[in-house]
Amino acid sequence: MKRILKTYIPSACITFTLTALFTCTSNLLQGYTAMHNLWFLQMFAFITIIDLLDFALGYVDFHSYSVYFVTELALTYIAMLLFGYFCNWFSFTVQSLLVISIIFFIVFSCVHSYFYKMSRIQADEINSLLNK
Repeated sequence: MKRILKTYIPSACITFTLTALFTCTSNLLQGYTAMHNLWFLQMFAFITIIDLLDFALGYVDFHSYSVYFVTELALTYIAMLLFGYFCNWFSFTVQSLLVISIIFFIVFSCVHSYFYKMSRIQADEINSLLNK
């Protein structure tokens, strides 16, 4: 339960917020001024599934953080493409995929960077307490 409160709920909130902001900005820049409420519910479902995937990957013994990062990046990207296809989030044109991929990689990297830095700060705090 502690892991859910410290990691997954904040992760879902940060991811949802950044995705909504980047997507709305991208849509406005491309001339689309309206979004449907269903998209927000679909995005929430997608992020929940991604958090469940991250939870499951937490049980896999990765040799390094970079292997974990690349594995989750690939699985999440594939899931995003599948959701995009089945929920009709975007057209599968080169321009659309480029914009969507850029948004995806920015949000994914920001969320991972945030939680990686938070875990490093916590580890440093624990180490300093142990050294005292």
